[in-house]
Amino acid sequence: MTVDSSQQFQRCNSLPKTTLFLLLSALTSPSIAWGQLAKPLEPKTSHQDTYAESITAVADFSDGTYLLVQYFVTNVGMGSGKGACKVIVLKKGEEPYSEGEEVKKSKWGYERESQMLKMARCSIQNQKDGVALVGTVEDFSFDLKYQTRAKHIPIPDSFLSNGKDFYEYEIYVPWSRVSGHLTRKNQEPVAVSGFGAVDHSRSTTMPRDIASRWIHFLGLHEGKRCIVRMRFPNEKTPPSVWIWREGESKPTLLGSMQFTAMDKVPEGDGFKLEAKLKDDHLVFTVQTFLYRYAPLEEYGLLGAMLQPWVGKPETRTYRANLKDAKTGIDSPGILSISSNYK
Repeated sequence: MTVDSSQQFQRCNSLPKTTLFLLLSALTSPSIAWGQLAKPLEPKTSHQDTYAESITAVADFSDGTYLLVQYFVTNVGMGSGKGACKVIVLKKGEEPYSEGEEVKKSKWGYERESQMLKMARCSIQNQKDGVALVGTVEDFSFDLKYQTRAKHIPIPDSFLSNGKDFYEYEIYVPWSRVSGHLTRKNQEPVAVSGFGAVDHSRSTTMPRDIASRWIHFLGLHEGKRCIVRMRFPNEKTPPSVWIWREGESKPTLLGSMQFTAMDKVPEGDGFKLEAKLKDDHLVFTVQTFLYRYAPLEEYGLLGAMLQPWVGKPETRTYRANLKDAKTGIDSPGILSISSNYK
């Protein structure tokens, strides 16, 4: 789809280097038109100053650990083609772990023959029997295997452009069994198993020009798998919603749905959200708050200076259940709400 040309994307050609990790979290995951030109996991860099691209792998393990690993390339800030690997680890009863490592353009690369992307001290590889993730960020290491190979899967409402700048999104692995080991420095490796997913986004826009809020639900457990993604173009427009139910060959665009009014995301947990349109009725029951990430708050005065360009991005992550009235399935999963306040 094409955005009205009057809705000009903002540009920022001189953001500080530290915005790499700010935008990494603010650009919450979405590519189609160029998919045939690059293999899955292979970045397709751009010369534009606002270019940013990310591959995000998540895993929900049986011991209650939630893991996010993100491989990121951007021109934002000083220098072009910088790379980074970021890790977020959430486990009940423990402090959230969030760290990232950045490298210059010459210190990362994609090997086409082996289909491996190396970024900082991390790698992700599309192997014959699945996707392998190996890496170390600060004092945390991971060695994981997703049992499904990555492939280009276009998604409804996933390409936005004003003819010059663009935003695009695709899924590499919608759901998969995943297992391996997680290791903290000076500790023995911990064996983990569960379910995960991998997606990919690429953009030359500022986050707020795409959406004022995203809601993303990942139900990854076999027999109850369901992915829902909602994009709120602005505060006054109903969200554009797509859903991918287990057993369906591809996601379905439901359209603009009537949604629970929410000027601000509730501070804690224990609340419900509903989306309705004709026969589709989705009820999200938010059970446990996991993590709040508000990147600009970490940068004091610098964060205040960046607000005119990137707004005030905030992401809250929860454990939640989705009740899908059409199928009757009650799906446990991870819900993230990413808002960009003025």
